[in-house]
Amino acid sequence: MKPDEVDAGLIRTLAHVAGIRVPEEDLEPLVAAYKNHVAGMAALDALDLEEQDPIVVFDPRWR
Repeated sequence: MKPDEVDAGLIRTLAHVAGIRVPEEDLEPLVAAYKNHVAGMAALDALDLEEQDPIVVFDPRWR
């Protein structure tokens, strides 16, 4: 999905699937936030991670 594909209809559909009600006045801020999220994910997808190993174990105590 590309950021320009995100619109109020998509947010309404996602809210419906999640079983939540989104007031009309909250739609535009959610559209903007979701566009930003999709753009961030696209930036991560563009990274060359071919030779990187996935994290198998995560220890939150690690600093």
